[in-house]
Amino acid sequence: MNKKLDETPVVVIFSFGSKGTKGNKLLAVAGAKETNGVVITQRDISKMQGASFWHYVEDFKSESGWHSTLWVATSAMEICKCREYPQKAIVIAAPMHLKRCARDLRKVGFEVMKMVSPKLESGSWYEKKSLLPWTRSWWRWWTREVAIRLLPWPIYKQLLKNK
Repeated sequence: MNKKLDETPVVVIFSFGSKGTKGNKLLAVAGAKETNGVVITQRDISKMQGASFWHYVEDFKSESGWHSTLWVATSAMEICKCREYPQKAIVIAAPMHLKRCARDLRKVGFEVMKMVSPKLESGSWYEKKSLLPWTRSWWRWWTREVAIRLLPWPIYKQLLKNK
């Protein structure tokens, strides 16, 4: 394994909404700025220059469609173990999603070194064109998010581990 990669945290980018939304474009740019090594993300995040290795979790597990935050975190850990990457992460996510992303990464065994949430210059993270209904509006997001955050970890894990 490359000594430099061994010391460098991986960057894990969690998408918010659908491919092509301005929020996901901004998350991709933030990920490229934070890395000089490995990026692990979802297909909704466009590949950017700057990373030596860019992994999509869907490619690793040969699954497509919507996946939970926990599924992405677990898949990121599996990629790190398989590729012998460090289990240290810089997490990049939308502001309202960041806390849960970092929690899920920690729960699956990552040491979270840094949390990054880029700011939109204009507009909103919530977009009506998103394929995921809960990312279309503030109200829909927080109605779902509050319920998710209140779930005890064992129940949350059981409900979302395979989604």
